[in-house]
Amino acid sequence: MNTRSKFEFTYGTASARIKMSSGAGLWPAFWALGEGKWPDCGEIDMMETVGDSSWVSHALHGPGYFGNTPLAHREFFPKGTDVTQWHIYSVKWTSDSIIFMVDGKSTYTVTRAMVEHYGRWAYDNPKYIILNFAIGGGYPHGVNKVNAPYYGLSQTSVNKIKAGNAEMLVDWVLVTKE
Repeated sequence: MNTRSKFEFTYGTASARIKMSSGAGLWPAFWALGEGKWPDCGEIDMMETVGDSSWVSHALHGPGYFGNTPLAHREFFPKGTDVTQWHIYSVKWTSDSIIFMVDGKSTYTVTRAMVEHYGRWAYDNPKYIILNFAIGGGYPHGVNKVNAPYYGLSQTSVNKIKAGNAEMLVDWVLVTKE
């Protein structure tokens, strides 16, 4: 799902109720992106996972802090809980901070001052929402070190995809203004 040219917002809370398959190199994400040249436009990664079902990550990308950004956090689930169960992933975005949440619990807070230590605050412009399911690539490889059969994507995950068992289910998405 991509709301570019359909729906954009500046500040507020964006949430989605999602459950996903796990598997080395499966890369579902819920994120927001501004118009223009990346990373200058600003990117807010509300939720990403690369196949390890025990955690999700939150991150910000902008001018001077992108790729292996210093503004990132892995949030580990409590024992007995993982990405294969329904969770609500959210971000509360203001002019001075971005607060990430899982199931209503604040998991990572980034302030304007933290961002400006690395580069320009790129979060005063409208963002559109993307929910996507990528496979393999640099981020998964950086975590799982898998090289074959595909860079960052294991044979077990390829088999899961071929069997139709790799999925990202989205129950709903909600954006509210503060």
